[in-house]
Amino acid sequence: MSTRPHSNYRKFTAPRFLKKFHNGGEAILQAFFVRYLPGSAVATANPLRVDDVITFVQSRTEMTKEATQLLNDANDLGNLQGAFFLRNALTVSRINPPPARNLIPEHLSLKVLTEWPEVFVSAYDRLGLAKTDNFSFYAGREVRAVQDPVAVAQAFETELRALKRSDKVVVRSFIEGEMVNFIFYHEKAPRAPLVFQNNLEITPLFHRPAQQDFICYNTRTGHVEIEIGSRGEQIAIRKKFAQACIGEPDFFEQPESTGFLTLDRLMAPDFTLNPEIAKLRYIQMGLEQEEEPCFEITSKDVYATLTSNGLLEKFQLTGDDLAPEDAVPPAPEAPIATDAEPAQIDRPNRVQAAHLALVVQGQTRPVLVELTMPNKISFPRSMHSETVFTILRGLDLLST
Repeated sequence: MSTRPHSNYRKFTAPRFLKKFHNGGEAILQAFFVRYLPGSAVATANPLRVDDVITFVQSRTEMTKEATQLLNDANDLGNLQGAFFLRNALTVSRINPPPARNLIPEHLSLKVLTEWPEVFVSAYDRLGLAKTDNFSFYAGREVRAVQDPVAVAQAFETELRALKRSDKVVVRSFIEGEMVNFIFYHEKAPRAPLVFQNNLEITPLFHRPAQQDFICYNTRTGHVEIEIGSRGEQIAIRKKFAQACIGEPDFFEQPESTGFLTLDRLMAPDFTLNPEIAKLRYIQMGLEQEEEPCFEITSKDVYATLTSNGLLEKFQLTGDDLAPEDAVPPAPEAPIATDAEPAQIDRPNRVQAAHLALVVQGQTRPVLVELTMPNKISFPRSMHSETVFTILRGLDLLST
């Protein structure tokens, strides 16, 4: 059993995790070895001593790569954040009776991995999604329901295997409120680094490491949030997902699919930003001049900096500069005006990117949200996207 594709082989740092099983956790630890390394010295020890387990794992004489990987995965979820996702996954799976609430995270992680490995996989997927903080957003032609996420995941896996021309593709799904989440693993582009052999010959080591990506479909608004490591693959993968989920490969490819952000509002004369709600920390602006100038300003408070230097009115949009309400944003395949070539549209946006420090109730520090025209939003995934969206809508910076 493996919780995810092996991207590489990690040596397990035994003392940091296993010492947590002294004085009460030995039974949980031994149950793991009984399941995954039956017949080994630690699986049959009576009584089991944690120090002996540490020596056994570090010696790697009987340890397999699979068992080492699983201990690493248990260690990844052996913290407060991991315990939160584990208990959520247990609740969703209706495990009854659930593990005792007073189990420390390390004990809970290894117990779930041993007794309910599929629940552990689900929790590990949620952990991966929580660590993702860079999504692009695309609107569908209309709101469509997802009747069977498992069937969609299977169809998406088939589509991706055809696209990648490889069977090494794994897709899993889970539901979280109004979001249907799809996590998929596939191979990166092949690499061939040079390595020294024992006889000092130099040979290439050909390998294709695994890549973890995400697509989340909002069943209320009909848009998708996509995080794909290789931007060159995003269009093709997005179309394959639309084919598997909706049955229409161009469902998210309309000109209006990327029309989410309205950052020019930041430079409108009537726009004000309440510092108790948010502060503008960074802005990137382009002007329609022959030299095609681009200005970047970074400050703890960009508006205060512009005002104190007499620059705010110079950068504000006039009536002629404001984009018409019926302006059509670029299609998803069209160039996006970031650090690449400016998008060829009737009137390019003056504000191309902005960073806002949002004051969120319950958060001790402001949450930094990075916005890039026309549809890219980055923020810590510990924040629920709907919370961020509600604030951005209230500031009139998000059209969905």
